[in-house]
Amino acid sequence: MRSLLLAALLLVGATHVARAAETGYTAQDTLDAIDQYSEEQGVSRAYLLAIVRCETGGTFNPYSVGRQGELGAAQLHPRGELRRFLSWGYDDVFSPYQSVRFLAQRIAMGGAGAWSCA
Repeated sequence: MRSLLLAALLLVGATHVARAAETGYTAQDTLDAIDQYSEEQGVSRAYLLAIVRCETGGTFNPYSVGRQGELGAAQLHPRGELRRFLSWGYDDVFSPYQSVRFLAQRIAMGGAGAWSCA
């Protein structure tokens, strides 16, 4: 199981490197995604903003990496929400549009407890 998870993380990392060169997401993209998906998912913009601010250390950096390997603006943990993120068909954890949409969906479903900043 660990080797499968490691392979998935390596694949996500390889995908990220290729896309980062093409897209170059910024903190503004993260803020734009918060605006877009708070409305789309019916989640408070202020709440979503507060979680992402906390999770990224106030930077809104879409390429944030946490101490325990959490990835992206939504800080998806490899042994937790990253698995769900990938199983739902998302494929770029460093895309603020994908990670923030996923976060908003999880909050709307009652899954905010997966984030320590929620």
